Amino acid sequence: MITPPWILELLENNSLPASRVRSVEARQQLEILTNLGLVKTELYGRSKKRIVVIQPAEYKLWVNAEYNSIADSEVETLPRRAKNIAERGGSKSGKSSHEVQPLIFRWFAADDQTLLAQLTAQFGVIGVTSDRVDKLNLPEQWRLLTVENWESFYILEYHNPQPPILAVYLGGNVSEVVLEALAAIAPQPAKVLHFGDYDWAGLNIFGRLCRHLPHARWYLPDNLASLFKQHRDLALVQNQADYAQIRHEHPDIAMVIDLISRTNAGLEQEIVSPPAEKDW
Repeated sequence: MITPPWILELLENNSLPASRVRSVEARQQLEILTNLGLVKTELYGRSKKRIVVIQPAEYKLWVNAEYNSIADSEVETLPRRAKNIAERGGSKSGKSSHEVQPLIFRWFAADDQTLLAQLTAQFGVIGVTSDRVDKLNLPEQWRLLTVENWESFYILEYHNPQPPILAVYLGGNVSEVVLEALAAIAPQPAKVLHFGDYDWAGLNIFGRLCRHLPHARWYLPDNLASLFKQHRDLALVQNQADYAQIRHEHPDIAMVIDLISRTNAGLEQEIVSPPAEKDW
């Protein structure tokens, strides 16, 4: 495999102007390297940007492994995330990178003396690794609310909900590990409601959630059409052509698909007030 010139230039000089990274493939590779913590993009001068290698030794190993120029035994010396991508060309999230993922949540219950309710009240959020969700000790009756974006998740507030609500932060492109962990919680939630961006990518996330929790519903506020009219964002769907081809059957998505298609725009989740108890 031929090593791209900009990759070699970084290898030799440890920096190069960001303008050298032009193609879609090159930008994808740059995103991988940035998420691996091997390079960063920084400003220099008044408005110019450059890419800088911050872990030269590890970057050299990644380049050699990615372009098949070192033995398999040497690949084992790469950091875990770099090793997975070098060997499999896989995603930087999910099983291809980590077998265990963090799950961030908030617990709202009528009994505010329970451990999870007290931790939520004291610290705002609670974290657990995906391999330990079975330790949560949830009641027989509870509800699951999945939230795509941080701001909408953080401002949630429910007082004395019946049954209790476990609100989980998905963080955009949620990993399959987290979805599998949610589906494995016992007892299962009585109801599942999803709250995310109203765009093609949001539809894709909801579709993935439904594959693990088929009884999930998507939160559709009564004023969704008027919110689209007032606050639609054309930029939201500009780079979502791949997601726009994805279709799945669910009674909640027809309205969203129609609004996106008619306006050629999306609606950011933060514009929409979080679901109230009556919306369940």
